[in-house]
Amino acid sequence: MEHQGFREPSKPRRKAGTRLLIALATVAACGLVAELGLRAAGRLPSNTTEGFFDQHGRSYRLKKNLTKIVKIPSYSFTLYTNGYGFRDEKTGPREIGPDPYVVFLGDSMTFANGVDYGQSFVGVFASLAAGDGTSVLNMAVGGHHLQEQRDVFREFVETAGRPPARVVICFSPISIHGFDASFSDVLVKRGYLFPRRGWRLAYLRVLMGDSSSFYCYVRDNIRKIQAGLSNNRLLYAQVHLAYYRRDSALADAATVARFDAELAAFDDYLRGLGTAPVYVYLPASPDLKIKDFLAQTGEDPGRYDFELLYRPLEAHCRARGIPLIDLRPILKERYDAGDSLNFMLDAHYNPHANEIIGRALYQALAGRPGGLPSGDGSASR
Repeated sequence: MEHQGFREPSKPRRKAGTRLLIALATVAACGLVAELGLRAAGRLPSNTTEGFFDQHGRSYRLKKNLTKIVKIPSYSFTLYTNGYGFRDEKTGPREIGPDPYVVFLGDSMTFANGVDYGQSFVGVFASLAAGDGTSVLNMAVGGHHLQEQRDVFREFVETAGRPPARVVICFSPISIHGFDASFSDVLVKRGYLFPRRGWRLAYLRVLMGDSSSFYCYVRDNIRKIQAGLSNNRLLYAQVHLAYYRRDSALADAATVARFDAELAAFDDYLRGLGTAPVYVYLPASPDLKIKDFLAQTGEDPGRYDFELLYRPLEAHCRARGIPLIDLRPILKERYDAGDSLNFMLDAHYNPHANEIIGRALYQALAGRPGGLPSGDGSASR
């Protein structure tokens, strides 16, 4: 039957619309059943609270007095921050007593993504150093460049009033390669980091991770499949090898001079406070697999210089009389012995590797008489 301005849909169109509605309802019902089943089995959404960052100008800091359970496909851990906004064993005020204390600076490896504070190498070091009457603060924040690390320390000293006896600066290949980088486009939403451009889609994914166990289950399994693809492993190898190309920035004398000047300026600032700098070269876990990467890519080893990032650091320490601890030998020894040192789906060091690093640093630093480095400028290899 037809009326003016309206034509009744044909029966095939009505049937197609009905089938579509039934299909959508079925998918929604299956999704709801899967959601309820996953939650009943303890598979909760990965981000059930806000993230752990605060906006800080154009950059970011850790939130203060925070407890956060971090769950991603690669690992899970509990994050506590103290009243200063630094990673710690518990929340709350952190008193800086009369005893000497040591500060650690670094990126996500020093922050220790994936492990609880007590399992992190800074936490292991702190536990051992406590017997020497030395306390420890970990000021590392994942993703921070050298510039942000220095800013965090300066802001702390202005607040605390009493500088530390030592600052242990942990240099990774990433932090050396990007020594002159800094953040200028970071946006923090609900405690999570986003680029200012195109942040909305990434933010939507975070919201889905907050609210849906089923979404997290599908997402995590897709990531596991992707991690197993040979093309991804090959790309990963190529990205890491690029740090050591003989035509990279740090192969240029002018760039090395700028790097040296950046370090010297911070050294002078620390020494002006009465604080002694200690440098640590902390290789990324892919550095332990360089031979495997070369075999995977079929690259000519002659295109690379695997001392490219370490060499300017060593030269700087030798010239300035700064202790330098190279952690490559002990980690390579354990890797060659068959130890698993990083997470299956992530390059960050696992608890076993953090234990090795923490004890090695204690033996090199806090194990000396007096509980602190001598500051004699010798380099440990």
